Amino acid sequence: MAILGHDLRSPLSSMTMGLHLLRRHAPSEQQVTLDRMASTAARMSRMIDQLLDLTRSRLGAGIAIVPVPTNLGKVVTDVADEARAAHPGRTLLVEMTGDLDGEWDPDRLAQVASNLVDNAMAHGPPDGPVRVTAGGDAGTVQLTVHNAGPAIPALLQSVLFDPFRRGHDGEETSRTAGLGLGLYITREIVAGHGGTVEVVSTDAEGSTFRVALPRKCVVGRRTVARFGPAPLI
Repeated sequence: MAILGHDLRSPLSSMTMGLHLLRRHAPSEQQVTLDRMASTAARMSRMIDQLLDLTRSRLGAGIAIVPVPTNLGKVVTDVADEARAAHPGRTLLVEMTGDLDGEWDPDRLAQVASNLVDNAMAHGPPDGPVRVTAGGDAGTVQLTVHNAGPAIPALLQSVLFDPFRRGHDGEETSRTAGLGLGLYITREIVAGHGGTVEVVSTDAEGSTFRVALPRKCVVGRRTVARFGPAPLI
């Protein structure tokens, strides 16, 4: 998988560069098709990144965490802007309170926020809002992502952060197509920061993913997220 992920990068980069040039010069009637192709290429790129993160984690190298002074509010705002552009018909509500400064890896936290927002968009009702809340207190900062809809089955909740889990019922749809690695990588990144992630899901309240982070990584300047055995897949 590591070799496959690496070797797919070059042709995908060439395709993305070609699309960028075409979008600059193509007539307006072709822009919708080119935009759709660019969105698909971006999704392919994220899947390749997830494959590489999985192999690093399972082979022992771990997911690199490089903490620097970061504002979680800016990370959330940037992710929300990207999500609104990718899902123009959806409602995404963002609320931020308290002190959101800390020492984290901003690129990895953007992955966490993006994975959770994408998950909420995929599994929440299309006409329902997704709510993102970031807040801070004296020792920790919290990020929550909520969507309405039926509860995640209890049996699935126990393995929801395992790799290759797709959809509430394991079935792939046009909205949930992917490798099923987003929540697994989210857990690894959060754990690498010394934090926790959990899900609470009921029919009455919908599903809420909660991330809690210490204001500084509890380990050194550069650490890795690596937990559990490395079984063959």
